[in-house]
This record gives sequence, structure tokens and C-alpha cells, in this order.
Amino acid sequence: SSSVEVVVGADAGLDDALVLPGVALTPTADMLQVLQGHRFQDKILVPMVQVLQWFSRFGRVLGKGHRLRDVNVFNPLHLSNANGGMHIEENQGVLRLFDATAKPVYGATLTAPVFQHVQIPLEEDWDRFLDASQIYDETVLFHTDDFQVLNEAALSETSAVCSIQVVHECREMLEMDAGLQLALLWMAHCVKARSLPMSIDAVQWYGDAQVRQIRLVGHGVQNQVGKCDVYFLDSADNLVLQMTGVKVVALSGALA
Repeated sequence: SSSVEVVVGADAGLDDALVLPGVALTPTADMLQVLQGHRFQDKILVPMVQVLQWFSRFGRVLGKGHRLRDVNVFNPLHLSNANGGMHIEENQGVLRLFDATAKPVYGATLTAPVFQHVQIPLEEDWDRFLDASQIYDETVLFHTDDFQVLNEAALSETSAVCSIQVVHECREMLEMDAGLQLALLWMAHCVKARSLPMSIDAVQWYGDAQVRQIRLVGHGVQNQVGKCDVYFLDSADNLVLQMTGVKVVALSGALA
């Protein structure tokens, strides 16, 4: 089994690290192949959702909860800096992931899960419908190969919905990434620009069933920053995963 170092305490050094057996922090061989389809500006990026999965597993092992709050991207995590030497610092439930160059790349806070009834509104008056060929025309999404899991989507300025069916060893990562893809499609529909996800207020898992539909509720765009909630549902419309307060930031340059 693999092990990962978690540095406990704000000023702790690596010599004081906890070693968590059985928790892998580097991409597996299968994942390395899949990540070839997650290139941005000719560089392979480790998806934000993979980091969320790592943080969640660490929270379970540390016994400090696995609901994530205040997820932030400090710097992009390039695959070239993720193959070894990464570590996590933990201080009173606050996690920070450092890449192999010791640069901070992600941060989040661990909390206990909060289980409550979630009402998911869904608008029916859509402005635009997209099939798979229109979704992946490269003007909005940079995802290729295994990451192209959205079958169809419907968009308005206040909501979005898509269907997926992922059969893959990295199913959970691809399903979660599909939700962020839907957020980028929604942002492009609102502001006619490409965007990237930069932070999430909270992430909570409710189960591990296969996700078949993803619904998005938009909360508007201000200063080229869009905010939305994303809900992942199984075939019976049960909630599998919820991301609230997803912030996507528009990149310079309008879409053609």
C-alpha cells in the first residue's frame, strides 16, 4: 500500500509528519492515462475534483470529517509536479496541498457532514439545448478523450442540466468533473467567455451510486465571476453529491 505525509500543525516540519498508510496522493497508472484528456494550454492538469477526493479520504483517515468547506485553488496543479514529493499540511482541520516544488496549490477545511433535506429547483424554460458534439466543440471546454462524458445539456441564465453515464475505473472523478464542466458551459452561456473553476464553498457526499444526471442552479455573474450550486443525482433522482457556491472565473477574450 501507498503512504502519504501529512504535516500536522501550522509550523510543523516534515520531520514531524504523520504517515497515513494506504492513502495514495499520486495519480495511479490508470489515472495517468485518463489525465491525458485534461490538458489546458498544452499542459496536463490534475483536476480539482481529484484533489477533492484526496482531501475527503484524508479527512476520513484523520477522523476530522470529510465534508469540505472553503475549497480554493492557489495555483494550478500540473501533472509534472504531481508525480512525487507532494504533501498536505493540516492545522485544526485546515488542509493545504503542496506540489513537488513545495508550492501551495489547493486549500480546504474539513468539517463533519450535515445531512438535511435538499430541495433542488429546476427551470424548464431552457434557452439552449446541446448534444455531445456541440458540447465538446473546444470553444468552451478543453476536455478530450475519457473526460467527454456529457451526453446532452440544456442551459438558461439561471440553471442547467445534463445527463451522463460513466463506465470507467475512474468513474467518481469523471462524474465529479462533469459537474464542473456543466458549470463552465453555464458560465459561457451567461457571459460568452471561457472560464475556469476557482473555489467551492462546500462539498458533501451523500452516497456512492452512479450519477446519471447533474443539475445546476445559477446565482448570477458579477465582475466576470459566476456562482452556482451543482447537484449530482442517481437514476432514482437521489442526491449523490452536492457542491454549493461553485465560483467560476471568466478568462479574457470572448467566444467566437
